[in-house]
Amino acid sequence: MKKLILSTVIVLALSLSFTSCRETKEGDTTEVETTIEETTEDAVEEVEEVEETVEVVTDSISGQE
Repeated sequence: MKKLILSTVIVLALSLSFTSCRETKEGDTTEVETTIEETTEDAVEEVEEVEETVEVVTDSISGQE
């Protein structure tokens, strides 16, 4: 009886040790790449908005002189 219980515990321990709950590195890479792309797109949009604002301010200053 002890051998049966011991072998069952060993088999369960081995099966659980080879199973992981973590995401694979491919999944992490995909998330990182997606985040980088989104951040880059947001940064480009912000730079374009700043350029437009600078043009408006420059035009308004030039028109006042």
